[in-house]
Amino acid sequence: MLLSSKSGDEYDFDSSDEEDVRNTVGNIPLQWYDSLAHIGYDTSGRPIMKPDVYNGKPDAIDEFLRNTNIEDNGSGVDWRCIRDPQTGQLVLLSDADLEIVDKSTKGEGITVDSKEGPFETWEEWFTKDVMDMPLTAHPPQKRSFIPSLLDRRRVGRMVHAIKSGWLVPKLPSWALSDPNNVDELRRYGAYMASGNPDLLEPDYEEEPLSFSSFDVSTYIFPDVWSNQDNENDQMDATPSWKLKLPMLASDYRPPRPRPYQRAPEEPLPGHIASYNPPPEFLLSKDEEKKVMKVWRERVRDGHVSRVPPQMPRKFSCLRHVPFSERYLYEREERVKDLIMAARFEKQRVSTTPEAMLPPIPSLSQLRPYPSHIILL
Repeated sequence: MLLSSKSGDEYDFDSSDEEDVRNTVGNIPLQWYDSLAHIGYDTSGRPIMKPDVYNGKPDAIDEFLRNTNIEDNGSGVDWRCIRDPQTGQLVLLSDADLEIVDKSTKGEGITVDSKEGPFETWEEWFTKDVMDMPLTAHPPQKRSFIPSLLDRRRVGRMVHAIKSGWLVPKLPSWALSDPNNVDELRRYGAYMASGNPDLLEPDYEEEPLSFSSFDVSTYIFPDVWSNQDNENDQMDATPSWKLKLPMLASDYRPPRPRPYQRAPEEPLPGHIASYNPPPEFLLSKDEEKKVMKVWRERVRDGHVSRVPPQMPRKFSCLRHVPFSERYLYEREERVKDLIMAARFEKQRVSTTPEAMLPPIPSLSQLRPYPSHIILL
């Protein structure tokens, strides 16, 4: 591949926002150069002379007359010129610049062509075009049609509490004429559960629920607006039907959560699993044969696993160690221990052998006993 012989400056085709900035003094007050003949320095380090340094600085009246002096009905260009504070030179405004200035003074948007406001016309990107096909046509997931597992557990706890009598419907006292009438209480409870008003009739015999109306509890709220003087008498007088019910909702206690049982830690490898064990742990050929013979006998009796025992091996470095043949078996046994092994708390008794011995009385408490040797 031959390179082009046409040479040129690579910076001729580059663009930069800082190329129009001829004055390199930075963002400093330009009043510091009022008493000087220059107004700053260009990119080459040469001073930028003020354009009116030889002709004299025009005053504000000359500037006003120059801007208002429009010749040929606006065809002049003097009114289009503004003075650049960085260089002191006159800059000619284009038609696009004048349009931006005109819209800014009128409060209109400078980025739109319409005169409706300072904002662009809003377009509904997602609803303006009616598409024949949807964006996503994947089938609905199965879990959107079935109740969640959390709801299932919550309903299961409520059903268990209702069956055990811990959670009972609380009926208002004004709904019944006789709170001690158990049949009326059960009919009202069945009406609240099914919404069938025919259940309030004493002659109605059908079962509107999937269970018998006798399974509906009859607990009612006490009358909190009753006479406060007879409050103690009302608390002592328990209706006969309430004595036949199981424990009330106020006696309900949630089941005790099971404590977290930490999984047993995996035993650390010993000297046999070391890739560079001490020489005294290495077995000879005869010793390995004896170990394998004992293992076969114990396997025949069913006392040990059928996986051969691990023999210590010595390697010069870790990268020379081959793949372990027992790796998959060890992972399988570990997973079985974590999943199928039952975990339970075991109370340990911390004691000493001295504490287990019975207390021995002192010798002074065992008197009288012979203490001297005598001849009879």
